[in-house]
Amino acid sequence: MGRLVEDMTRLVGEIQALRGSRQAFRKELAEGNSDRQTVAEEAKEERLAFCKNLKRTVGGQQREMRAEMAAAGRAWAGHGQQSQRRAEFAPARAPARAPARRARAGRGA
Repeated sequence: MGRLVEDMTRLVGEIQALRGSRQAFRKELAEGNSDRQTVAEEAKEERLAFCKNLKRTVGGQQREMRAEMAAAGRAWAGHGQQSQRRAEFAPARAPARAPARRARAGRGA
């Protein structure tokens, strides 16, 4: 029975060692998950800040463009030359013609 007792003692030691290493591994995984979660949260905050800044920048550009377009419209309309300029740049139109009538063969008189 000496051999059986030695084998059982060795197996108990191995089981305890494996249990300890499994617990350490689980602890490392939990810490790694919290690290990844922290990194993910920081990345999300950075993306949100970028989008907020982008919206602000685009909104400012849109306001500037609307102001410039309105100023250009007022400049054209304010000088009273709008109709003159339209006439200057309008393409020449051909005079309207009456549709030509065709003689129809094989009908009538």
